Amino acid sequence: MKPARGGLASGALSLLVAVSAGCRSRSDAPAASTDAPAASADAGGRPPAPGAGRGAACGAELGSPDRRLTRFELAYAVADVFGVDASSLHELPRPLAGIGDSPDIVVGRMLDRSDQFLVPYRAKLSALAGQIAAALTRACAKAGDPRACAIAELRAPAARLWRSSDAEASVAALARAHAGDAAPAMLRTIIAELLGDERFFVLQNEATAGNGTPAFDRRRLASRLALVLWSSVPDLELLRRAEAGTLDDPAALAAEVRRMMTDARFQRFGRELARQWLRLDRPPAFRPSLAERKLVDDPKRFAAALDEAAALIQKQVATGAPLAELVTGEHGLLTSGAVLGAISTEIRNGGDESWLGRGVLVQSSLLCRTFPLAAVYPWKTWKDHPLLDPHVAAKSKRPGERVLLDMRTRDNPCRACHRQLETIGASLWMYDGFGRPDRSAKPFVGTIAGKRVAGPRELGRWILDTGRFEPCVAQKLLTYVRGRAVLPAKRAGDRCLVDALTSGGPPTLAGLLVQSLAGIGAQGADVVRDKPTPSPSSNDYLDPLPPVAVTDAQCAGFDPARFLRDSCGTAACHGPGSTVTAFALPDVRDIAAVLSKAEASPDGYCSDEGGLLDRKRPGESLLIRKLTAGGKMCGGPMPITGGPRTLNPVEHACFTRWAARVPL
Repeated sequence: MKPARGGLASGALSLLVAVSAGCRSRSDAPAASTDAPAASADAGGRPPAPGAGRGAACGAELGSPDRRLTRFELAYAVADVFGVDASSLHELPRPLAGIGDSPDIVVGRMLDRSDQFLVPYRAKLSALAGQIAAALTRACAKAGDPRACAIAELRAPAARLWRSSDAEASVAALARAHAGDAAPAMLRTIIAELLGDERFFVLQNEATAGNGTPAFDRRRLASRLALVLWSSVPDLELLRRAEAGTLDDPAALAAEVRRMMTDARFQRFGRELARQWLRLDRPPAFRPSLAERKLVDDPKRFAAALDEAAALIQKQVATGAPLAELVTGEHGLLTSGAVLGAISTEIRNGGDESWLGRGVLVQSSLLCRTFPLAAVYPWKTWKDHPLLDPHVAAKSKRPGERVLLDMRTRDNPCRACHRQLETIGASLWMYDGFGRPDRSAKPFVGTIAGKRVAGPRELGRWILDTGRFEPCVAQKLLTYVRGRAVLPAKRAGDRCLVDALTSGGPPTLAGLLVQSLAGIGAQGADVVRDKPTPSPSSNDYLDPLPPVAVTDAQCAGFDPARFLRDSCGTAACHGPGSTVTAFALPDVRDIAAVLSKAEASPDGYCSDEGGLLDRKRPGESLLIRKLTAGGKMCGGPMPITGGPRTLNPVEHACFTRWAARVPL
């Protein structure tokens, strides 16, 4: 395929050598990313994995795990290798919304060997194998030995599909095993074997028999580079350079990444990142107008929204524009169909309003804050509520969108959270589900955390002012690149990765991408599970979780202020403008002063509590009970998404110990 030149900003290219060598590209990157010793051969004499560097310095256990190729990557790979239309693979079942320990892995990046995937996949590849075999038969019809010609033509595809030149010998072995079959049947069988083997549809990482060698590490690096940059398998040029050890040299690796990012296949990057990042794997449903609650299925509109988001991301990479322009530019994500057409999942048969869906999408995708509203409401709040109880709502005429939004933002005890979450979407309320503005409507002017926000530009500025946007984009990009959940609030190593990408001057998406490639050759723990599991709200985790035992030395460098800001200072409930501002304060002394005086809201769930901290029994304070799910508790454990078990265990223990000692 002829390369498409000019697809990468020159500023990003200048980072390639430094990144692939594992060096800093920002002068003030955290010490954890720069002071670690250089990678060296292990005790067995094996050289470090190619590409190890900055990422490896953040924690050896945080590499990329085994995972299955997505249905889109499978289609791209078959099309690249055999030149056929493999879009039928797009129809493979979508994975569940929550995979492993994070809902970020929503597009198919999971290790799934279940019949849910294998049965329909084998049916699809059977049809594809017949199509490919017929094309090979026609191509070799005039050869002196058509059978030998077709077998020879399969050697290069086998090497690419299995990411190993050794696969060429496997084709000959398969041909001998089926020597008695007619040529078309033999070809179909061999092709089905190539496509149906895990060496194709699973990114292997496990150091099992035959793996764990320098040659395997090099092939694995080639596989990961191809999946990140092309959403496909390596071409022979990449594969053979990796196998020869050429990419062990940082400069050669930088040159190879440059080649890949100026290839036409790199245009897939924006599309596949958008698909995962902006949740564009959901059904193509839209609300046709603000006056109607029904959803319509419109695949063409949905495809247009995906095209638009992909083009915005790809342009951002190509031009090297500041990352902030994704939300502040005249044409950006906040005015795209991906955001304006967002529909939230139904919450107990209610809450599919467009503005609510937009709020959820912005919170999760641009601020990395998930907020399942169903977890907020105890049953007593739902029961007989004209807006929340579906049985009651069904018997009454539902109010219009403006009235509904106003009621939700005034209604107790829901208003404290709703006024901050829903107005993120409500600031775009004048757009319908297709992103068409109602020019005649008077704009709804709402406030988010006490700040007036109306329209996409003001919302974009508010997002940037939170300080969460750039770290969130880095987190989402790392999740995409590494094929696993990257959770800075849960794992110190992941926080190191995000900090390394975002410290210093204003980042660009191109720069973040190039930097994130460092360390993808490192073998990682299998944090994505074989069996998909839901990611429930904290209400499903009511078993007490006592803090682990920690020493003074372990807590010596602990920063309670950062812990609260990162883990609890959400814009949804505990951010600036909320009734409990301590969670967003930068100074630990100010936090202690606010916590010691904080009282529960008189119209909230915890109105019977005297305060967050108990002067007589500090260890049984409401704040600590919320973070350990222990004892009688109002509302649910914290954090609201997954409860205390989602926090880093050592930091969780250090904070509860600090909170029990806050001077009152």
